Amino acid sequence: MGGLGKSTLAQLVYNDKKVQKHFDLVAWVCVSEEFDVFKLTKTILESVVASWTTCNIQDLNQLQLKLKEKLMGKKFLLILDDVWNRSYTECEILSNSFKSGAQGSRIIITTRDVEVASAMRAFEIHHLKELQDEDCWKLFARHAFLHDANSYMHSKFEELGRQIVKKCKGLPLAIKTIGALLRSKVDVSDWDKVLNSEIWSLSNEILPALRLSYKHLPSYIKLCFAYCSIFPKDHPFKKDELVLLWMAEGLLHEIENKTMEEVGNDYFVTLVSRSLFQKSSEDELCFVMHDLINDLAKFVSGEFTFRLEVDSRSQLNINKTRHVSCAKVSYENFKKFEGLQEATQLRTFLALESSRACYYATKNCCLYDCRDLETLPRDMQKLVNLRHLDLTGTRFIIEMPIHMGKLKFLQTLTKFVVSKRTGCSIRELGELENLRGAFSILYLENVESFKDAEGACLRNKMDLKELALNWKKGSTIEISESQRDVLNALGHLPSLQNLSIVGFDGIVAVGEEFYGSTGSSSIKPFGALKVLRFGQMLNWEKWISFGAENIGAFHRLEKLSIWGCSKLTGDLPIHLHSLGFLEIIDCPNMLASLPRTSAICQLKLTNCGEDILRELPIHVTKKVVIGGFDAVDMGDFFSHMSLPVGGLPSTLKTLEINYCKKLGLPKNLDYSCLDVLNLISCDSPRSFPMDLFPNVKDLKIGICGNLEYLTVAEQVHQHDLVALSSLIIEECPNFVSFPRGGLHTTNLGSLRISNCESLRSLPDKMHMLLPSLTEFSIRECTNIETFPEGGLPSSLNELYIRYCEKLVDSQMGWSLQNLASLTDLEIIGGSKLDVVSFPEIGWLPTNLTTLKISEFPNLTLFNKNGFENITSLKRLSIDYCPKLESMPEEVLQCLSSLKILSIWNCPNLEYRMLEEELQHLTSLSVLEIKNCPLLTKRRWWERRKGKEWRRKLAHIPIKLVDRELID
Repeated sequence: MGGLGKSTLAQLVYNDKKVQKHFDLVAWVCVSEEFDVFKLTKTILESVVASWTTCNIQDLNQLQLKLKEKLMGKKFLLILDDVWNRSYTECEILSNSFKSGAQGSRIIITTRDVEVASAMRAFEIHHLKELQDEDCWKLFARHAFLHDANSYMHSKFEELGRQIVKKCKGLPLAIKTIGALLRSKVDVSDWDKVLNSEIWSLSNEILPALRLSYKHLPSYIKLCFAYCSIFPKDHPFKKDELVLLWMAEGLLHEIENKTMEEVGNDYFVTLVSRSLFQKSSEDELCFVMHDLINDLAKFVSGEFTFRLEVDSRSQLNINKTRHVSCAKVSYENFKKFEGLQEATQLRTFLALESSRACYYATKNCCLYDCRDLETLPRDMQKLVNLRHLDLTGTRFIIEMPIHMGKLKFLQTLTKFVVSKRTGCSIRELGELENLRGAFSILYLENVESFKDAEGACLRNKMDLKELALNWKKGSTIEISESQRDVLNALGHLPSLQNLSIVGFDGIVAVGEEFYGSTGSSSIKPFGALKVLRFGQMLNWEKWISFGAENIGAFHRLEKLSIWGCSKLTGDLPIHLHSLGFLEIIDCPNMLASLPRTSAICQLKLTNCGEDILRELPIHVTKKVVIGGFDAVDMGDFFSHMSLPVGGLPSTLKTLEINYCKKLGLPKNLDYSCLDVLNLISCDSPRSFPMDLFPNVKDLKIGICGNLEYLTVAEQVHQHDLVALSSLIIEECPNFVSFPRGGLHTTNLGSLRISNCESLRSLPDKMHMLLPSLTEFSIRECTNIETFPEGGLPSSLNELYIRYCEKLVDSQMGWSLQNLASLTDLEIIGGSKLDVVSFPEIGWLPTNLTTLKISEFPNLTLFNKNGFENITSLKRLSIDYCPKLESMPEEVLQCLSSLKILSIWNCPNLEYRMLEEELQHLTSLSVLEIKNCPLLTKRRWWERRKGKEWRRKLAHIPIKLVDRELID
């Protein structure tokens, strides 16, 4: 049953500080009724890594690989909220990514269906029941009596309240919602009306308590709530974005002395206070509606709202539908939009993706991530009521429409491109007094006069929070004094939290004009600034930090980043007490002292003068990245900090050393604090002592030309390397050997080796010593001929072999049929590969779900018996097999579960396969063909005969031919 508090209970666990501290990673994901493994894996990955973007990944295997990598060796807690899927197979595919986590990881699932628990192989099930009477009353009182519930005891309010609570039948959601409704009712008669409402006796799927809550909303807010039925269940939305949608629909009433945004905010707060909106567990900036609340919104909106992927087509009333939403997908099938062209009353069309809504209206225009957009409407200045123009991600706009200054109500303008054309100068910004939020100005080299710069009135944009000033890279136009005036008095902006200045070659010193005069000794410049970035300022030499009146500037600065300032010598602000992140890159003349602070969390120094290493901050607590120095000795490096003798900072977890020709790793240093170690392009030493780093979980060594060996001291116990969960060795041409006797790393989950031409053998006894290995990738190791004796570990889920011709030629010795857990296999052969037939009988593991073969130049046929019993295969990719002419019917008949088939660069593969053989693939949802001229002969889908072929392929929803979607 919904509304019992399953998600609320899970939230209590998720938000508990002890629980958060116990796990390395915690993540919350709303699943809801659509259980799409690809989308779900993508969402989980984005929840685990906040900064990770998966927008370009369209392959489940790649997503799972990334997720496994992020979970590798970490103890995690994952909440999967509101699961409906009963398919054991799909649950098993989803769970593959979780196996790389450390022992003690936990997954909590909330569901209304006990069979879901069985499919997910739950080892403990907790059935929630309705609340007891007294608990119901306590919950009600907490929401209904805002201040002191005791003052209402033994009153008429309590008498009526207890009767109302009984009608809620122990459901916490109903109790909370009705309590929130009655909170604003201070007259006993109002409570009596709620108790005796006829709604309690209505027979309907909508809970009476929820309908009552809606009934007692003000009429103008009812419309706003009903509009929210456009969102599918569990879709997160942001307050500001929803208010913009309401505004665009004309649902907000004008109130004297209040902006429309403030009115919308009041409406939103009302809906939150009535418990109709609630905070999202996944994103603190977002809100969601409980499923039952969503049902209520859909119920009251009736036929005015339609959700393409959710609602039945029979619910689409062309004459009434006003608001339509759909989910954005990679391969859009436009057939689903059929009929909408006749919806003459349509006012809203929302394409929903993740937590972002793309909305289009005359008061709000969101062109977010329209990457190929080049030109805005010429007469845009006529949209005099426009308030929000979001151009984020529009890379090719090089000029604004003329007279943008006429849009006086504009509050959001994410980008302005300065031009010398009349009506497009920076002076247009002077009229936009209400700008707020994030704002970027590009092509500032086109500022021609002081009047233009002053006319922009940047110093008066008091509500700006983020400001980016950009000059075109490599501009040969002489920098004028007028462009320097753009920087004047930026320190005045009281709300500015993020400032970026890039490409300004016309400045030698940053000084007093940058700070400006606040006119008050108590108001310090840049008082709210948290992030400051300077980049590609090729003539900048000095930063004149503070005059007497500016002492105390930047007192909230948390992140300082300077890159590509080749003449800058130093004089950075020293007393930055809040600084937690310091990055200096490509500043070879930097000599002066670095900022002083009690503790910097992250320090990055790359391609700077050697002397800067002697001017390190007192203490770095989490991460150090250094690079581009001729010689670095870790003992000398850390000796400049106030540290215990012979040790690194105990809190330091990550150390990255890049492009250091001579690297010293003294054996007398204690490296036990480190979790992550990356060594990139460091020519020495010849051997790497793994036992020096006993607690490192992630180890990466790359482009180290002198590295020959990984070693472990003989006296070290084999279990001392138990922490290692991920090992990457790449582009080490002289690397020849792993430790003698194999890698004793029982928790190693991921092993990647690439471009190690001298390596002739893999670690010994992999099948025994690496029992946790789930991913193994080997690339361009041309002298590897066989896997080690005993084969690969049975725990392996993913195997990637790329450009290892000798190894692929010996494929019969791989014994893959013994790897019952292997689901993903990719083999990229190479120009010297001699394989003619693939695969041999019994060679493929029976649980394989993804197979990709590429660059088999001599492959002429698929062994018709090689795919027997491979009934789990869901994705098959074939690329660059120039001699392949057909796929036997017997092969395709075995692939009854295949969902995605990709065929690229197979010039001799004949089109009769389209006409006859693909009909066996009844589960196929995506067919992708590229650079296969015989398969696309004469563009058959456009010809008369093509109608027959299209009929035969009608069971495949998405057909892509040379990137063209075929209906």
